Amino acid sequence: MSDPSSSAAQPQAVTESTPLLGPQEATRDDLAVPSPQHAPDEERAVGADGGEPGGENHPRRNWTLILTSLSVVFSSSALILYLGVQVLQAIDYHYLGYRTIVAMNFSAVLSFVALICSSFNLHGLRRHGVASMPLGINIIVDILVFVYIFFPVLDALYENISNVFGALEIVIFVYLLVVLFLSLVHLILLVMRTVAAFRARRGTQTRWSIPTGQLTFEFTIKLLRQEVLGRSSPETVQPAAAQGDVQRQS
Repeated sequence: MSDPSSSAAQPQAVTESTPLLGPQEATRDDLAVPSPQHAPDEERAVGADGGEPGGENHPRRNWTLILTSLSVVFSSSALILYLGVQVLQAIDYHYLGYRTIVAMNFSAVLSFVALICSSFNLHGLRRHGVASMPLGINIIVDILVFVYIFFPVLDALYENISNVFGALEIVIFVYLLVVLFLSLVHLILLVMRTVAAFRARRGTQTRWSIPTGQLTFEFTIKLLRQEVLGRSSPETVQPAAAQGDVQRQS
């Protein structure tokens, strides 16, 4: 009768179905699935505002949230001031310069567009951590708001800087300053979103490498001597003579 302890100590027979790792070698660390938090930065999703979704304490998301809120405040204030200017003009008409009229009309329309886009983005940032509007639309709006507000408003401010005396002129001057700050806010948002877009594009590019190997070139150069004036050179005559001697001997 065999001893149970000796039979237990004998090694188990190895077959084709035997696992390479025994049950005692498999640990939880070997079977653990990597957490998404430890995923590379390139694999993380990038929101439309350039921030990372879900990161409420992320600095880029916080700055985007602050700047979007300022855009809503400045654009809504600009529209209220624009309506105030129209009311004052209806009560007591004042002559306004051409640059001032152009700057006010352009900035009023773009302030309305900025208010709509920023309101949607602010809603998405507070609810989901990312902007609601697509990244391309946000960049286009930022460019339009900055270009068609900043430069015309600078000309209008230069035109009205010495005429701030009555109530209408003061309201116009404050309005121009508000839309000027609005354009600067969208300039900062434009830079942040452009940088985020380039980072996302660089992270999603397909990585490729030059295949390794060895390339060998082999070539042979044959030099053929030509006969000069019908006479064979000694180098060509000697092999022929030697070949004739071999044939005679055979």
